[in-house]
Amino acid sequence: MNKKIMLMGILLVFSLGLSACGEPGLSIDSKQQDDVNIIVNGTTDSEAKVSFEDKSGEKENEDVDKDGKFSIHFPRLTSTVNYKVTSKKGDKITTKSVSVPKQKPLTDYETLKDHFNTFSERADDLSVTIPEELDKDSHVNNGFRINTDGSNVMSVLLIYAPENSLLGMESYADFYYSIGALSSSLDISSDVEKLLKTLTNSQENEKDTEVNISGVTYKFSSTGGITSASIFPAN
Repeated sequence: MNKKIMLMGILLVFSLGLSACGEPGLSIDSKQQDDVNIIVNGTTDSEAKVSFEDKSGEKENEDVDKDGKFSIHFPRLTSTVNYKVTSKKGDKITTKSVSVPKQKPLTDYETLKDHFNTFSERADDLSVTIPEELDKDSHVNNGFRINTDGSNVMSVLLIYAPENSLLGMESYADFYYSIGALSSSLDISSDVEKLLKTLTNSQENEKDTEVNISGVTYKFSSTGGITSASIFPAN
């Protein structure tokens, strides 16, 4: 064999070996998606472990699929927050920074609570009420989450899961009328029909639908008998 070809082959094998032992690749999509949280997608090595942390140092882990793809759900906050995203494979680490800009609040908690509970008192089919204060996980009950930043309500998530009480509400009346109570507190009385038509479209066709009303996005997702409603400020 030609010595030059042999040398090139050895160098190629050596370089591949170095690459395999190097830092894991890490890329972050520049486009951030609006939902109950702010979603950022990225890719890394399929065997890597991904985590993110803010300046306080509190760390959260994210799942990576077999193709190396992952999604990070950052909380909606009223101030810009910089996060460090880390991909770790063995003892090798790659980091990137992600800046999540400040978000508009949906409403304030006292206003939402007062309107919702007044609606609940008048609606015989709604058994849900909003507590004076939320627990640390922002749960009203299973299937009802209010995400806050201080006294600001940033987004709301409702889930109807008739056969899984751990995942969501078993009562469709509670789910349906909770949407009505929330929309009432956000003053969309003139567009209730449009909102309900969007929900029905999602359930009948088992697909994602959304509508923007008075500066608020209502996003519905239905599959396998489970329906979710995400409510957050529109851009």
